[in-house]
Amino acid sequence: MVIQNDYDAMRSHDGPVGEAFTTALTFTANNPIPGGHSYIHDYHHDIEIPVTPPEVPIVGWDLPHASIDTGIQIPDGNVADFDDRWRWISQDMVPNYQHLLQDPGQMQSIVNQPVADRAHDWRMVPLPYHGGG
Repeated sequence: MVIQNDYDAMRSHDGPVGEAFTTALTFTANNPIPGGHSYIHDYHHDIEIPVTPPEVPIVGWDLPHASIDTGIQIPDGNVADFDDRWRWISQDMVPNYQHLLQDPGQMQSIVNQPVADRAHDWRMVPLPYHGGG
């Protein structure tokens, strides 16, 4: 639980600011293991809008309730929470990492890739990176 203190501090920082920040991290948390899924891909709730059917003046005829799928997903959990993060690690990252180990060539190509190049592949916003060489 070495880094958990840091996640806890981040989540509790300045009241709702920390919670908002770690929620944003959860929305954007990607899995760096080839074949792995993002946090929200694996653990989410779909936002649906319930639709109440109109009343029909025919006695005994009940129209089914329906909902509209908005296509919006919200995370089920928060990556700053140990149990939520561990669920993702153990159920998605570890199995994909074990699969990656079966292909030593692919594993070696990832290890040989410069950190700046690998970081660039995962950035949502292009930022300059000045790594030591």
